[in-house]
Amino acid sequence: MKKDPFKKLLNNCKSNGRHSLVYHNVEQPKLLITAKDLQNIWEAQEGKCFWFGVTLDLGLLFKDHPDWFPVHPLAPSVDRKDDDADYSAENIVICCRFANLGRCIYPFDKTRQLVETLKGNQQKVNLDNFLQ
Repeated sequence: MKKDPFKKLLNNCKSNGRHSLVYHNVEQPKLLITAKDLQNIWEAQEGKCFWFGVTLDLGLLFKDHPDWFPVHPLAPSVDRKDDDADYSAENIVICCRFANLGRCIYPFDKTRQLVETLKGNQQKVNLDNFLQ
């Protein structure tokens, strides 16, 4: 039986939603996407992290990958643009876990600015733009 990485990503979204409810006492986001939606987003992003543009390896989602590690920083992860909204095709991107865990609930637009600054696409770093 072949493993489906997009079903695995979908199951990770389900787990993250339950985590929000149990540990943060916030309403569990609805899962309005399918494994096919995730595959379409993956293909639109050409298998690259939305935030950093690095190539992601779907195999890192599975324990039999030689470089597998729990919460591997370069494993694919589903990030909601609006953390208060549901998992919908319009509200998600696929990125590396490093970016998703780092962003956590930091605003999507500010994260975009920060990543551009870190990548050197902006001349001057003004940290006041990133403080809440």
